[in-house]
Amino acid sequence: MASLPFAGMIQIRFKGSSCFRTLSSKTPPVFVTGLGYFIFPTSQQHIDVKIKKSNMYIMFPALLLRVLLTVLLLGISGCVTRSVLVNPHFEMPPENLPKAQLELYNRAMVRLKNNQLDNSIDLWKQFLQNNPRSFRGHNNLGMAFYSNDQLAPAVTSFETALALEPFDTKIKDNLKRALRFQVTISRENKDYETAIEHLGRVKKLTDLKGKEQVALKIKTLQDLIYEQVKRANTLEDYEAFVAKYPDNPKNSDEARRLIAKMKPQESPVGEFPEIQGDMLPDPAQ
Repeated sequence: MASLPFAGMIQIRFKGSSCFRTLSSKTPPVFVTGLGYFIFPTSQQHIDVKIKKSNMYIMFPALLLRVLLTVLLLGISGCVTRSVLVNPHFEMPPENLPKAQLELYNRAMVRLKNNQLDNSIDLWKQFLQNNPRSFRGHNNLGMAFYSNDQLAPAVTSFETALALEPFDTKIKDNLKRALRFQVTISRENKDYETAIEHLGRVKKLTDLKGKEQVALKIKTLQDLIYEQVKRANTLEDYEAFVAKYPDNPKNSDEARRLIAKMKPQESPVGEFPEIQGDMLPDPAQ
């Protein structure tokens, strides 16, 4: 009887009878553990496997090869996807630029890539004075603002670039990135209404599948606002919430019920005078 220990985790024993799994002598068994897989060519007709500390699986090589290739391809494609970074800038200048404008564009790009942001912003503004319809220039100015933590002008620049080139995915991604950053800051400051406004703009730029995720984030922020309304517990706050978020499925309905309870019950106009007239005695009597 031969014994092969593996770091105290498993032990594989080979013997000629009392088999755990019968394999052909031409087909070596493959043992897969949490640390990897091992192929043991053997002329034995029977293999007895005893598991001590970890799980072990036995597969035929053809099936295992398909599984391993599938996992390997998925892993490689995932790594490639994660490793490819989209350049947020437009490094190539527009065509047919005058020489002076071309040099200005390139200087602004060099300053931007070297993180000389204030200088880069000034150069991009100079470039756009003579090229106001350059979506590349507006996008790059937006990236300079964004890198300099000036989110509001960055969003304005990206929106201008997108208006000039509505279907460019790079500009859309830059704009969504800046808006999400604003959402994060607004949420940290508990300014949930502003965060919802930014998310609404993100939602318009997102595909159908992404819209559902953004809508869920908006609903979460609306729930946080309603918690603030309930703590205040005033008629005015409930009415303001319903006016601003009428389609919130749970909170708006509850707010409407509370508004109905909190509002004073008004009597129909004209009833009291008639009742009072009936109750007064007749002057002749």
